[in-house]
Amino acid sequence: MRVGPRLDGPSPEETQGIQDPSEVLKPRLTIPSMRLAIPVLNPGIPKSTQEQENEGIWPELRNAEAVRIAFKMKDWITRYNQFDSVIVSADVSVSADLFLVARIVQSNSEVMTLAYRIVDARGVIWTEERIKTYRAEIGWHERYGKTDRDPFDPLYQDIAEDVYLELANKSNSHVNQHKRNEFVGPRLSRRSELELITITRDLAFAKYVSPEFHDCLKETGNRLEIQYVPEHTSESWLRIMSVMTREEDFVRVIEKYYKEFVAKIEPDYRAWQQDAFPIARKLRVEQDKREALTEINNLGSRMHTTITPTRIDVNGKVVTLTGSVQSQFAAWRSMITDIYEASKSSNAVKIISADP
Repeated sequence: MRVGPRLDGPSPEETQGIQDPSEVLKPRLTIPSMRLAIPVLNPGIPKSTQEQENEGIWPELRNAEAVRIAFKMKDWITRYNQFDSVIVSADVSVSADLFLVARIVQSNSEVMTLAYRIVDARGVIWTEERIKTYRAEIGWHERYGKTDRDPFDPLYQDIAEDVYLELANKSNSHVNQHKRNEFVGPRLSRRSELELITITRDLAFAKYVSPEFHDCLKETGNRLEIQYVPEHTSESWLRIMSVMTREEDFVRVIEKYYKEFVAKIEPDYRAWQQDAFPIARKLRVEQDKREALTEINNLGSRMHTTITPTRIDVNGKVVTLTGSVQSQFAAWRSMITDIYEASKSSNAVKIISADP
């Protein structure tokens, strides 16, 4: 799969039915510094309006869920304490070592089914698509509706556990490779698979930014293979790393917007979950068409059409990016080459999040 850039905790009673957070926190695996990206989920909306009606799908509600679920998965994966950074991104073109690519198969307040894959920066698929389903317990909303818990936390935790176990397997290989390297010496040493992934992440970004690094990776279909590793102390490579830092700032601006959106819809979304639950349980496909959903629809519609403009100062010239999350990120990427050139001067590029 092609990913990356292209040419104090709750109380025990609140965590009943899910693993105690103190047990979730795992010892840090022996792995390189890594970033996991969770792109906003594919909402799984049929193209036909008739199909949408038949399946009881409201597009704007489902689009809102696609963002909310990404953050729920991020929260659970963060509890496992393995990645230096876990981000929610607009799509898979962001720079990261691993990608949790998911889609909504079913979501009706009683049952949620998610399909997902884990893919690394080389385009290597760690897991073929896995599909998991969870049904909310009867009476859940009466017992826990006023807490910070979510009826589908066990599903999100299950996926987080999968990510952890896959990473643990790679960690074992990483440790074993280092032991072999110590035995055979520097001349016969080899990089571990995780090290190849982190190097590929940086090279993919460098290849996108500057023609100087065009030959560092070989692209075959959706797979990337390292051809050579540039000198990391060179001026041009240090500039690449500087631009990557600016991109991280920009990605955080986008993630902050998404997070604020989720916070805005949360009260109405939780009201919908509770109100629709008995109907979904009884009819499975119909959903409660209550007025509480109006604001979610309005917010969801706005989210996918426009967000707060983002201003970028490139060597004193301020460029304003407008439009949807995806279009702003695409515009940012189109400016990368100019930003790379501007990075010859210190502190030349600044990300400024404009006020509404």
